[in-house]
Amino acid sequence: MAKTVPLEAATLAWARGLFARYYRGADVAPPVRLARREFAALPFTPLYLVADEFAAEIANHTVHAVMHVGWVPGGDGAYRGQLAVLVKPNGMLGAGYLAAIRPFRHLIVYPRMMRDLARRWRAGAAGQARQVGLPPAARALSTLSRIDYEDAFFVRRGPGMDRSGEQWARLVLEGAPQRVRARLLRGWCLLGLRLGSPWSRRRILGWQIRRSTPDFVLLAARSRIGLPAELLFKREPDGLLFATFVQQRNCLVRAIWARVVPVHQRTVRSLLTHAAGPAAEDAGATVRRGDLPLESAEADGNPA
Repeated sequence: MAKTVPLEAATLAWARGLFARYYRGADVAPPVRLARREFAALPFTPLYLVADEFAAEIANHTVHAVMHVGWVPGGDGAYRGQLAVLVKPNGMLGAGYLAAIRPFRHLIVYPRMMRDLARRWRAGAAGQARQVGLPPAARALSTLSRIDYEDAFFVRRGPGMDRSGEQWARLVLEGAPQRVRARLLRGWCLLGLRLGSPWSRRRILGWQIRRSTPDFVLLAARSRIGLPAELLFKREPDGLLFATFVQQRNCLVRAIWARVVPVHQRTVRSLLTHAAGPAAEDAGATVRRGDLPLESAEADGNPA
């Protein structure tokens, strides 16, 4: 007869197995180190951290527990946050301790903690960009023959910020501060992207408008070194979904892009947070000729 494994033990093994599977020999260990810094003042030890879930454990002489936080997809395409705490008592002392504090935890600690969390989330959700999993429907909008790299970010819009996909794209890219736009153009140039004139109204900061509907706009740029890319701005009911698609056609660009990814992701978060912030309402997406420190301001440039 097969031995039955207690649910708590199986869950602890699952969490540790996920940690090993996600991070064994991979280049994504920095998120765990970041989580350890964030949890340095708390008695939890992070196990793993990915885009849509996080787990941490605590072990002492009374209990061994895992806290799991995740984004759970809903039926309407939105996500809801879910917190689970799985506890295994250590001996009779642990069992007695848990039994004694159970009413206190369930009637006072957990309800108050969830109310405080919800209040902080509502206060800070609008205008804060976060990385999310890329929905298959959004991935299907890409026109690249092969996608070697993809990421997606979501930012919740504030009141009165309902925009089309193209309006969002112009706000995020053309509405960024001048020095930021200049750095973006220099970075794209160093990556070998073939952009047109950043002042052309038929483009968005030099990117070709490949597809555009009221709900989304897909920007594209060819590459001189084999790194074609696309940017997707997709309007959601409560915010903006931004996705990056990159094709890597040789070993050189794969090595280059691996070094660029951390800077790319930090830049995306900053651009989206700025675009969804209160200052964006006044600034809009207007870019005046001569704002960018380039030599030419022709109506259009080379095809992307």
